[in-house]
Amino acid sequence: SAAARRGGRPAEAKSWLTLVKHKREFPQWRQRARAEAWLMEGRDEQAPMPVARCSSTTNPPRLDGILNEPFWETAGRLVPESHELRTDAELLIAYDAKHLYLAARCQKIKNGIYRRDTRPRSYDADLAEHDRVHVSLDIDRDYATAYELTIDHRGWTADACWLDKSWNHQWFVASGGTNFWTFEAAIPWDELTARPPQAGEAWAIASQRLGPARSVDQAPQHTPPVAYHLLLFK
Repeated sequence: SAAARRGGRPAEAKSWLTLVKHKREFPQWRQRARAEAWLMEGRDEQAPMPVARCSSTTNPPRLDGILNEPFWETAGRLVPESHELRTDAELLIAYDAKHLYLAARCQKIKNGIYRRDTRPRSYDADLAEHDRVHVSLDIDRDYATAYELTIDHRGWTADACWLDKSWNHQWFVASGGTNFWTFEAAIPWDELTARPPQAGEAWAIASQRLGPARSVDQAPQHTPPVAYHLLLFK
């Protein structure tokens, strides 16, 4: 359905959705198909799946991890999934003509270790022993392939394009915080898509908070989060 939609064949896209949205034995896919139909038909009713709204800004943030720019107060936000941690966390999303901006504010784990690391950051660092946030950006809403971005409390990163871990895009990250650890990230549009999204367009986004493993051997087997939100650009 996503391929037909992107290929300019809306009738074919809708026919594939019809096959899925009545399948009660596949509740996640049924919800996604209903959400796609909701987007295509422009209905006024509430969306069939959670929505995060990505607000535009004309004043880009100073990437220092402090999150004191006024637009962060009105930015789109969602709560990252976490099956391990019960502390407060939120992911913030905004954009302008040049970048997609992501930020997070995560309450530190009691007795957790949050040392700063001043070494030069490397691509695709092993983040398993650190408190971190994982973000999936599904720009074509096929709910199968996505950009996978992970940022830990130090501002160290790992990324992949679907299953391709050799994909290393250019992005800019700063971390900070005291009782809460924070990060701010700026991703140039041309690292993600041929053109910036326009107001009214939609992607899908999912996020997950992962706590530090006691050792590499005890690190949980991580799979990308599947509780997607629609990401609507305002």
